[in-house]
Amino acid sequence: MCIEKQLQMEETRININDYEPSDAGALGESYISKNNPNILLKLYSREREQMGYDEYERACKVYSIGVSCPAPGELVRHYVS
Repeated sequence: MCIEKQLQMEETRININDYEPSDAGALGESYISKNNPNILLKLYSREREQMGYDEYERACKVYSIGVSCPAPGELVRHYVS
């Protein structure tokens, strides 16, 4: 399905400095792209990583049946150096 395709793709590196904090909560943080306000980045805490995958899969299914909603984008992983 949607998530399997994403997991097989090569990772895309992003710079978190290209995003502005939008919201934060117990599950993680969200950011809005400084260059495109239509791009939302959601970072789940490591303990909740599977929840992020599950939400992505649901978003793909909802979009695929034609519900009026934003198309799911790419999965990203947050690395701390």
